Amino acid sequence: SAVSVAAPRQPRLVNIPLLTNSSRSQNTITIFLWTEYFSTQFTDDYYFFLPGNKTFPRYNCQYQCSVTADRKLLTSVDAVLFHITNFKSNVKLPNKRRLHQRWILYGIEAPRLIKLPWQKIDGLFNWTMTYREDSDIPVRYGHICEGTLPVKAHDNDFLEKKDKDVVWIVSKCHTPSNREEYVRKLKAFISVDIYGKCGDKVCLPTQSAKCYEDILRTYKFYLAFENSICKNYVTEKFFNVLNFDIVPVTLGGANYSRFAPPGSFINAMDYPDPRKLAEY
Repeated sequence: SAVSVAAPRQPRLVNIPLLTNSSRSQNTITIFLWTEYFSTQFTDDYYFFLPGNKTFPRYNCQYQCSVTADRKLLTSVDAVLFHITNFKSNVKLPNKRRLHQRWILYGIEAPRLIKLPWQKIDGLFNWTMTYREDSDIPVRYGHICEGTLPVKAHDNDFLEKKDKDVVWIVSKCHTPSNREEYVRKLKAFISVDIYGKCGDKVCLPTQSAKCYEDILRTYKFYLAFENSICKNYVTEKFFNVLNFDIVPVTLGGANYSRFAPPGSFINAMDYPDPRKLAEY
């Protein structure tokens, strides 16, 4: 069985399987962070974990849980978490996994963007924590939930009041999905303005909330194109723009109807080519 928890201040959901070993009868379940999250040991962003039991009361967790990075406690902890991006070939591993422990490989990037020493870690982990829905611990980049505020009503000509068609904000210009080539073809049939490292448009201050708000207030459609075409892979590119009055256009390997309501997005995969998408 599992419990689902929403991350504070983020449109994210984590589905957590419950530990079933003998530690359940103990006073505390302890999670050990073997790697940092990029350059930070404890963070409430993506990794979710702050030291001690600071993380868990805000999720109304029914168990007494604690997080540590104290290696003297390694042999007694219930779970050991390894962040994929920090898992380099020269990372020193614990001597062995205790029979009662869950060793968790955690990462939410697409596999093509991850290089791991697979031979070194084969058979090492008994849980995974990724965006895949078949992970032991699925971690979505976002989720749709019932709101508490009234929905703002629009006139039927709401989009017609905007004077620009399509916008794309992007920093990775060469990707496994080849989205850049799709956009190049799309531009032959509809106006597409590109902001960021891969385009000629600039919005200042870069990556600020105001910058995004100003851009998305002007355009009708936003290209939420993923860098990889992978099962279940839907990132913040899609979820973030749902907060604005703009229609996201997706390109990815996910069944988007599992992530958002019908009519809240346009899926480029539903059209045979960029021209048909532009016409729609």
